Amino acid sequence: MPFNDDYIELNNIIAATYLGITPEEQSIKQDILINIKLYKDLKSSAVSDKIEDTINYSDVINYLYYELAKTKFNLIESLAEYLASSLADVFNPYAIELDISKTNPPLDYYPDSKITIHIYRKFKES
Repeated sequence: MPFNDDYIELNNIIAATYLGITPEEQSIKQDILINIKLYKDLKSSAVSDKIEDTINYSDVINYLYYELAKTKFNLIESLAEYLASSLADVFNPYAIELDISKTNPPLDYYPDSKITIHIYRKFKES
């Protein structure tokens, strides 16, 4: 059966982690903003009305906080790849779309800027 475009979307998750290449960024946790789509066929959970047949978004958020508390990355790209891969291993979606934003990057001339990376990873073929 081919995959459809169903997904569970979690938006505006704010979490603190070590991220960056400057000594200041590596020594102080900073807030990042995460938006995520976990692609999964949701028909069985819609019919059964059972949490076991879907991805529990509370578990996803708890997992993100746990992983971000113990990891440290220089590049936002590396963090995005790590989270996409580990979320796929734990929650088994067939694809993930992930936006991660540094809400306060060290850009002296642009104090209100935000840097965002977007990745899409497909883990299973239809």
